[in-house]
Amino acid sequence: MTNSEKPAVRSWAFLVAFLLALPTGVSAQKPPDAGYVFPPGGKAGTTVELKLGGYDWVPDQDYFLSVPGATLAVTGIPGAVLNHEPPYWFGIKSYANDPPLPREVTAKLTLPADMPPGPFFWRVANANGSGNAGVFIVSDGDEILENRRHERPQELTQVPTTISGCLGRIEETDVYRFQVTADTLVTCDLTARRLGSDFHGVIEVRDDRGHLIADVVDTEGHDPVLTFAAKAATPYFVSIHDLDFRGYRSYVYRLTIALGPRVLATLPAVLRRGETRPVAFLGIGLTTGEPRVERVTRDVTSPGGSEQFAFTYRVSTPHGTALPFCIPLSDVSDSVESTTPSEMAVPFALTCLWDYSRDRKSYTLRVDKAEAGTLSAHADRLGSPLDLSLSVRGPDGKELAQADDVPGTLDPSLTVNFPAPGLYRLDVTNQSPPHEQTVPVFRLVGERPRPDFTLQSVPVVNVPTGGTAPLVLNITRTGGFKEPVALTFEGLPAGVEPAKSTTIEPTAASLTVKLQAAKDAPATASLVKITGTATIDGHAVTHRVKARVKANLAPQSPEDLLVDHVLVATTIKPPFKVTPVEADGGRRVNRGATYFAELNVTRDAGFDSPIVLDMAATQSRHRQGIGGPVFTIPPATPHTAYPVTVPEWLETNRTSRLALVAMAHVPDGKGRPRTVLSPVAGQITMSIEGALLKLSHTTESLTIRPGQSIVVPLTVARSPVLTEPVQVELVVPEEIEGLATAASTTIAADQSQAECRIETKAAPGLIGRRVLTLRAVTHQGAVRVSSETSVDVEFR
Repeated sequence: MTNSEKPAVRSWAFLVAFLLALPTGVSAQKPPDAGYVFPPGGKAGTTVELKLGGYDWVPDQDYFLSVPGATLAVTGIPGAVLNHEPPYWFGIKSYANDPPLPREVTAKLTLPADMPPGPFFWRVANANGSGNAGVFIVSDGDEILENRRHERPQELTQVPTTISGCLGRIEETDVYRFQVTADTLVTCDLTARRLGSDFHGVIEVRDDRGHLIADVVDTEGHDPVLTFAAKAATPYFVSIHDLDFRGYRSYVYRLTIALGPRVLATLPAVLRRGETRPVAFLGIGLTTGEPRVERVTRDVTSPGGSEQFAFTYRVSTPHGTALPFCIPLSDVSDSVESTTPSEMAVPFALTCLWDYSRDRKSYTLRVDKAEAGTLSAHADRLGSPLDLSLSVRGPDGKELAQADDVPGTLDPSLTVNFPAPGLYRLDVTNQSPPHEQTVPVFRLVGERPRPDFTLQSVPVVNVPTGGTAPLVLNITRTGGFKEPVALTFEGLPAGVEPAKSTTIEPTAASLTVKLQAAKDAPATASLVKITGTATIDGHAVTHRVKARVKANLAPQSPEDLLVDHVLVATTIKPPFKVTPVEADGGRRVNRGATYFAELNVTRDAGFDSPIVLDMAATQSRHRQGIGGPVFTIPPATPHTAYPVTVPEWLETNRTSRLALVAMAHVPDGKGRPRTVLSPVAGQITMSIEGALLKLSHTTESLTIRPGQSIVVPLTVARSPVLTEPVQVELVVPEEIEGLATAASTTIAADQSQAECRIETKAAPGLIGRRVLTLRAVTHQGAVRVSSETSVDVEFR
């Protein structure tokens, strides 16, 4: 392909301008996913400036929040695809797929002053539909940000506090230094998986001599927390890293450092709404202030509001006020095991403590007549380390029913039909070993199923304009409920309506509602509320349809993932298809070179607009910095070539691949231009060979002051096929951009050595260990060839 035939390569900024300026005039679509937020939390009553990160985003898209009151003002458009930064894994670790490649956009989130602490979800939708949700956490305490421009431990001038941080690179460890003014207990609580960050955190606390004071490792995916005894005026260093030392932009976290005792559990575990009763609090340092589990009792009055499902309580002790503890609410009064009779009858609610010296705990159930009962054990949702299972045996000793984990939790639940009056046995077993700084509390609940129903659906339905999409509504019936349920829809997007009956028949376990979008419907989205109404005992009963989103990776209960709406989006089918010419990996490519991968373009009749290619968010066998630019396929072009950047450090013992997406403007039903996005049908596959160019230097590790200059002697080795001059440029990390600069250095074709002078500014932001990269670039005809070398500099 000649230079005149190559497509124009542009930046993401050009893509945005291009797509927004296109005039308006087949393959599967890729809906956008919400990913992460930085900072991932903020204090109620403030406006938080943040970055939203997500996957397969386009310039024109809408954002949704799952809670009322908060407002999100997006202040820009999504930026370029962000490739993972070095260092990279090599060897066996390099075979694991990296997280998806995000785009980011700036925004301002305003949180009302009366907004309760806790998480909520945010979503993204565009003309390609909608996908997964993201999480943001509202707090009521002070918040600070990790300073990513510093390599040294970040000084925390005040505790308690919450730090929002990010493990942005592989092998990254974030370290924070603090002191307390008096001897006290200190709790370090890491929130990561609850934000959707897919890493297993490690917390280590050391003193100023490097001695390990306390540590905790998340090996079960629940986010780690620890409490230790701190001495006044003693420096402590808290470090955070992933169990496997992974790090990516999406690995955001919140580290809360709090002072005082910490409650771990209560007896009873749940309070009845509006009651006053003695409550035993079990926690660390509640009586002596020492780092061990202790008990105190307080009279507690619970709130009586029927819409409130939990409340926060703080225990006052001689050693300070304990950290806030969330106590669930219900409509029944719990007993505590030490005071319960030897026999129980349904209904009951009993709070218990597990004895690790026993393999099983058994309880006697008295049944007065043949009936059904629902039996549940709650531990996971109480923050307990127990992994329980249940079994029910009849008077004759035969097992009637057994249950392990309910989907989405470690807690078991079962419904059993007691065939006759008598004494039955409920066996509870635990599969979890003892854990430090935990209380093995659990709650047994027995209920008579009453006539009722619940409704659940998928969280997202993407409806093609001029077509239909199924919305499956599942109904769970209890207590013999067999009545029809009438459904009503509120807030459907313009031009969308149910195509058929919206009533769930008496014997049906589900209903598939076809949502139909008119041909002239706009490409838009909305949060739709669906309500089911039925008659129970002569009264109309209504329930909102719930949907389970994919976001929080460490929910304590399935309810943590439920929202009371369904996001419905209307979509536009892409009128084009792009496929690689070669897909078998036979193409051999040199390390450090640019590979022009040939692609075929197929367009629907009547579509002749430009198509823009870019890297896809989800990659397979995408390793070690393989990348490519944004560029345009001109109209009426059936063939093109995409320039793939092949880093010089790529391993040569396997194939490497790059996945792309194709985008174009297509008018929706109202004539408004919208960006449609379609995955390229197949991956660019390459077999990697040796490099054509090698840049190196002989400089040892340097120690200088900010403001001094550095002279780096360079050596270039090149293949005889490279006959053009080599240009050398300086590349610095984002956090010190502008603080270290260098003029471009030219190494002539008949030379192999040169010097590069790096100037630095006298700025404190440089202090610490920095890695400066020098990049050499030349061309073999139209093919770009590059090589890099790193200079380690310690700024003091």
